[in-house]
Amino acid sequence: MKETELTQLCKSIYRKHRDAIDLIVEHGKKGTGQQAVEDLLEKDGSYEILYSTSSSVWFIPKSWAKWLPENAVVWPNLKRRVSICCWIEFLQDRMHLHFELCKMDDSKLRLKCAKQLKKANFKLGAKAFNETATYSRFFNVVRKVKDHTNFDETRDIAEKLLTKAEEQYPIAEAVFKNVFTK
Repeated sequence: MKETELTQLCKSIYRKHRDAIDLIVEHGKKGTGQQAVEDLLEKDGSYEILYSTSSSVWFIPKSWAKWLPENAVVWPNLKRRVSICCWIEFLQDRMHLHFELCKMDDSKLRLKCAKQLKKANFKLGAKAFNETATYSRFFNVVRKVKDHTNFDETRDIAEKLLTKAEEQYPIAEAVFKNVFTK
């Protein structure tokens, strides 16, 4: 088949089956970890996914959503400008779940939040208390992954990470309620 004939055939097929092909392409690009984590987060509707790639999924518990102002200066890819986010990243032999505080429009409010998180026994580095800090991780849990292409293993590990994180959600939420309620 000549290249021009093949191109015309592809265009014709795409015109007739555009929706199905677009769906295949969208879901075909997702990595195993990304799909496993998205499935878990969407399972009971208690999370809001803010951004997702083959190397990480960014989200917040919906219980946090009512307290978190949209005042972030960084994270331009997120659906909303929240300044506190959870994310799971997929590394070669590990999976990490982080809670992170980023730079806000109001640096004093960010500093107040960092201090309250520390008071609630979250671990923050010394730089978190600098008004010009950009990112401050305040929770991190890691699990080893033998095979990132194994959906069941990846899903099980992601579920264990989320279980650990869920123990911390109410503590963090109490801080956010205190800091962000006017």
